Amino acid sequence: MAKQEKKSRLLLTDEQINTLAGAASGALVSVLVSPLDVIKVRIQVKRLPKGVPDTPLLVTMYRLAQREGFRAFFKGLGTTMLVRKVISFI
Repeated sequence: MAKQEKKSRLLLTDEQINTLAGAASGALVSVLVSPLDVIKVRIQVKRLPKGVPDTPLLVTMYRLAQREGFRAFFKGLGTTMLVRKVISFI
């Protein structure tokens, strides 16, 4: 008996699946890392007089949540996700 080739029932090619997987993983990483990136930038931008120690990470997180709310941790997320999606297609 001759072997019959099975036709693929997938609607997408392997390249398309890989592209979508790269875009999805980039989006997930952006969402997970965005709060830490926002806090890092806040600490870097803050100007302190010489001799005054930097504000600790947890204090910065607490103050950001108190003053600006939970959504402040995700400022700039849209732009970051857009850049990551473009990079994942390259």
